[in-house]
Amino acid sequence: MENHAHFIVKIKSIEELKKSIAKLPEKRKTKIMSRFLEAEDPQTLVNAMILRQINSFMVSYTLSYNKFYNRRGGLFHSPCRRVVVKDEAHLRNGIVYVHANAQKHQIVTDFKTYPHSSYHEILANFSTLITIKPVLEFFGGKELFIKTHEEIALRYYTTGWQFESPPT
Repeated sequence: MENHAHFIVKIKSIEELKKSIAKLPEKRKTKIMSRFLEAEDPQTLVNAMILRQINSFMVSYTLSYNKFYNRRGGLFHSPCRRVVVKDEAHLRNGIVYVHANAQKHQIVTDFKTYPHSSYHEILANFSTLITIKPVLEFFGGKELFIKTHEEIALRYYTTGWQFESPPT
């Protein structure tokens, strides 16, 4: 996408986060990470820590992109926003929404032809960034993954339901 990106990220449990952060060298820990490790109720800091990490990722990506293309300035029109996934139907529809976003923005007429999507990595069962097995298991296998994408994308583009309130 030219000016935005969508990600679906599974957040680890508090205990898993603590273990992962504790393993980091001190110089790699952010202030919010240190506060998280010391907090009596670390749950109150999870949102701030997640947003900080996403921001760091986006800044790094922008700097790298600008250096590669010898340009300056921001890449994205608006700041980071996030939607908390409420249930399995919301997650299922959200995954399809992310994969079909190029079709939504009329970059392609069929999302399956867009080459810059994790949809293809999942089908190929190879990715350095995505844990594929749980995604396919969530959909009930590769065939249902494909079928669900086709059905939901068709419904989205013919009836106009929105990601924030997907059909059940």
